[in-house]
Amino acid sequence: MRVSYHHKSYIRPIQVPGSKSITNRLLILKHLFFDNMHIDNASDSTDSLSLIKSLGDKIDGQAKFHVEDGGTTLRFLLCYLASTNTASHVTCGPNLLQRPNDDLIVALNEIGFAIKKIPQGFKITPVDLSNISQQWEVNISKSSQFATALLLISPSLGRKISLSLIGDPVSMGYFDLTVGLMQDLGCSIDRNGNSLTIRPMDKSAKALLTTVEADWSSISYFVAIARLSNHNLIIQNVNENSLQPDVHILEFAKLIGVGHSFEDSNLILKPTTDFAYPKDIHRDYTNCPDIALTEMVVCHALGINLTASGIDHLKYKESNRADVIEHELSKFDLETPHFYTHNDHRVAMCLTALSIIKPIQLDDISVVSKSFPDFWQEVSKIGIYLTPNNG
Repeated sequence: MRVSYHHKSYIRPIQVPGSKSITNRLLILKHLFFDNMHIDNASDSTDSLSLIKSLGDKIDGQAKFHVEDGGTTLRFLLCYLASTNTASHVTCGPNLLQRPNDDLIVALNEIGFAIKKIPQGFKITPVDLSNISQQWEVNISKSSQFATALLLISPSLGRKISLSLIGDPVSMGYFDLTVGLMQDLGCSIDRNGNSLTIRPMDKSAKALLTTVEADWSSISYFVAIARLSNHNLIIQNVNENSLQPDVHILEFAKLIGVGHSFEDSNLILKPTTDFAYPKDIHRDYTNCPDIALTEMVVCHALGINLTASGIDHLKYKESNRADVIEHELSKFDLETPHFYTHNDHRVAMCLTALSIIKPIQLDDISVVSKSFPDFWQEVSKIGIYLTPNNG
């Protein structure tokens, strides 16, 4: 598909989806503790919709689940089914089976649950929950989602749980987000660094309305677009005090001359014209890997030398992201570069910003649905349009 840019003098406010990270955490907490919780502005990503379907199927007594390629969906669902002692089979796409899951499975089995690999997925066997250990340990050197998935279920088991996180941590901002979210909802969590004590919590019949804030990973693409187009952009429903680690995109925005302000829950992005770009920028993505590709693309477009640290774990994502983006950016000098998305939503969305400089081609535009189904609709407000390659 051809992606090209046409200047617009007036741009309507941008609506990014609700945070996928927050939505998926709330879905698990709703089904464990808050049956009468209503989640407003929930993410409509394929990952979140898959988790909603699986949790609904569980209520209907289904024993077989399929989660496609959603890493969060798989990890959260495995822990949820184990904690509710549901005999079940969970299958997934072949790409997801190649991504890291072993540390979580090891942790679950050491705790006392019974989960084993089967062809195309995993099998959960019910156990005597009274024998479940109160001392939990999980390696988080490949993904903080392992710790998050365990933390979400820990208050549901009727006893005090001690959770220890081991290994060099990555993406800990997402775990911190989970802790803060659960505490806001009344979970008793005491934390001392990488050691946590979680007290049991009963189900609540109280009606609860929770609004999911805008997704900062999605906002990052519009920081890139604002810079390359020199357009002021308004992003709606943004939490100025967000715990999402990708809020650090604003630090990068400042480095490339994009100022910002907050007005009535709107984020206003204000690129400075005639800005003197730095020759070099150093960024550490250990805590915010999902904005790494966006910043790499922008720096490449602006001729800035980006020194990126904390990117080793990018190889565990939907694609080997650091290598993939380096390879795709090597094509940018072509008249109309043809980029491959590698079945990775973030690759597709961050490369889209380059269409402001010249038309590009993407092999698969549908992958954005994994986190931002309305992406193409929203970028069209700015003047980025899709046309068939022969159109």
